[in-house]
Amino acid sequence: MRLSIESKRACSAWFRAILIAPIAEDLSPSTEQTTRGGNGIHVVLAEALQEGGGDVAVRTALQQSPEHGLTQSLLDDTDVLLWWSHLKDDEVDDEIVERVARRVEAGMGLVILHSAIGSKVACRVLGTSCRGTGWRHGDAELMWTVAPAHPICHGLPHPISVPEGEMYGEPLDIPQPDEVVYLTSYAGGEVLRSVVTWQRGAGRVVFVAPGHEESPIYRQAEIRLLLRNATAWAGRQVVPGAPVCRPVVVHAVAVRAVRTGRPVVAASLG
Repeated sequence: MRLSIESKRACSAWFRAILIAPIAEDLSPSTEQTTRGGNGIHVVLAEALQEGGGDVAVRTALQQSPEHGLTQSLLDDTDVLLWWSHLKDDEVDDEIVERVARRVEAGMGLVILHSAIGSKVACRVLGTSCRGTGWRHGDAELMWTVAPAHPICHGLPHPISVPEGEMYGEPLDIPQPDEVVYLTSYAGGEVLRSVVTWQRGAGRVVFVAPGHEESPIYRQAEIRLLLRNATAWAGRQVVPGAPVCRPVVVHAVAVRAVRTGRPVVAASLG
């Protein structure tokens, strides 16, 4: 049952969220610094979504689960899916990829995290190879705000400094974004369109580049706020405190963006 938001307090966020992590990658606690103090990237992402206040319901599933935990009924009850994956991308079932793509086209938001830009899901939804030009561990990053009025930027500093991350280089084979929200520069001189958005059918898609599993990036307060903002925007929820958006027309149906919010389901996949 979808819950009405009209009775919720102003600027609250209601998410029924699914976080899917590729446990088959078996990242050891000694190397997976991102999850230090937790039990996996899906746990850290869930904590990040929940710590912003409001009413946030987060559900988790694992890539090694039947249907990767992404049953049709679960996706039908999902507003935003966060997808983090890396070494086991090729093991994702093609049927599940199509299932996710259909839900995005029908209106589910999708937040593609870090190396998941090269996943089957990202390639299917975006329609390109999503391959970058080189990578390098351990680089300091500066994320420069390109679209300061975008709700994803709300409450974040300019620039966002990431002491230790992973460089992905341009050109990155992605379709022309609807909006480039952040541009990252690396210590080695490379740059990357690091937060970009697209519309796919009725669904909003966001790529958020920072998220290397060997660095404590998802423990960083600014990145956690960035994740919450991106998830809220992809789910057509008002980012608390951000300017009220104009109505969005989807299949000729006006979707209200009001301070009290609207029914959304946030999903995250990893």
